[in-house]
Amino acid sequence: MWLDSLVRVVACVLCFYVFLHHSCSGGADGTSSNNSQEHVIPTPLIMHLNQSTAEQLAQEANSMFVSNTSINDIINDNETQQMLMRYRERKRQVRIMAIQRDILQKLGLTRGPNVTARLSAEERQSLVRSFDRTMMERTERNGTSDTICSDTDNDTC
Repeated sequence: MWLDSLVRVVACVLCFYVFLHHSCSGGADGTSSNNSQEHVIPTPLIMHLNQSTAEQLAQEANSMFVSNTSINDIINDNETQQMLMRYRERKRQVRIMAIQRDILQKLGLTRGPNVTARLSAEERQSLVRSFDRTMMERTERNGTSDTICSDTDNDTC
């Protein structure tokens, strides 16, 4: 937004300069000297302005130059400095993560957890049967070990 304003101000100042230059290029008697090429700017952007347009452009340029903050204030502003530091830290973190990702990729590793592929129905049934078998064996052992005293320190067996 301020860049557009700056461009408009520069354009206004240039137009005003061209207008002043064009009006001052006349002779002492008020007639313009067409044979003097030393003050003519060789550009197709030369615009011929009337006095009211030049005054309007000058007022617009002056109003745009008036500002409550200077560029130095903006640069030295603490919030601006903090935002700049946070931006640099984010960029640094992004670079570090990219380097880590590249290293892991070259080593053939991924950052994700080691997860096996989805189990098929047959593999799932096999795991369920194995679990059931293990649980049955444990319950059988617990049922037969009631008569055997495994705690030798306790005399209540």
